[in-house]
Amino acid sequence: MRKLLTTFLLFGISVGHASSWNGIVFDAHTRALQSKVEFFNKLSQYELIVIGEKHYTGPVQKTEAEIIEEVLKIKGGEWTLGWEFLNHTEKTQTDQLWSNVEAGNLTVEDFLLQTQKYEDAIVYAPVFEVLKSYNGNVLGLNLTRAEKAPVTQGGIAAVELSLLPPHYAGGSDDYRERFQNIMQGHASPEQLNNYYDAQCLTDDVMAYQLLTNRIGTSFLIAGSFHTEFFGGTVERLRVRDAKLRLVTVQIVDASDYKESELLNTLENVKYGAVADFVVFVNEPQP
Repeated sequence: MRKLLTTFLLFGISVGHASSWNGIVFDAHTRALQSKVEFFNKLSQYELIVIGEKHYTGPVQKTEAEIIEEVLKIKGGEWTLGWEFLNHTEKTQTDQLWSNVEAGNLTVEDFLLQTQKYEDAIVYAPVFEVLKSYNGNVLGLNLTRAEKAPVTQGGIAAVELSLLPPHYAGGSDDYRERFQNIMQGHASPEQLNNYYDAQCLTDDVMAYQLLTNRIGTSFLIAGSFHTEFFGGTVERLRVRDAKLRLVTVQIVDASDYKESELLNTLENVKYGAVADFVVFVNEPQP
């Protein structure tokens, strides 16, 4: 507690209260505050930076763009952006559309609209503007909903075998437990098992596709449940490549919490630290 108090005082923050939480960065393992310069320098030491996000939340996606750009300013070189919302089975279409963006024949916004068919996807424009400006490689990682539908209806045994990554495996017991906790009451036991299988399939497909196709320093943007507590996709990445220098960042929308709850988002008594680093955006509830 004394170490945490000292850290807060150094940054002009009283324990449990900050003049602004927007943009504050913590090392989730130690609860030590990080300056942005320190944070970006630490991230630049890794080969793969995994960012767990709240989807379709402007300040979150702007922060993702900032993280990617600042790390690239330090490291330079070839790099890859892997995104949960692009499908590797639609690579030909994605690559053609992105080539049009690079050639100046298509805007980033139009790329997002054509790949996502969803106007709210434009919120990701800052990320893809960085991709364009820094000549990154875009990588679809997921399967389409239609390709995953047999699994959500009949479990992993129903998957089209050509879509299953080599040496496929599901998640850990803790991962299943956390999935069951958030889905409880929203599905029957059989449905829950099928949904869990689809979740694990997504995790391992994304991990396999990223490791197989990435070039240079890589960034993965995925929903927070795929990445938090080092489970899901992160677990499969580490199993598939134990030597990979990987770091995880969780972006937390402070407006989902009261200020007194924010520090508790850094870790869980049972599951440990939620990520290596946590970045807050927005301000907490009154």
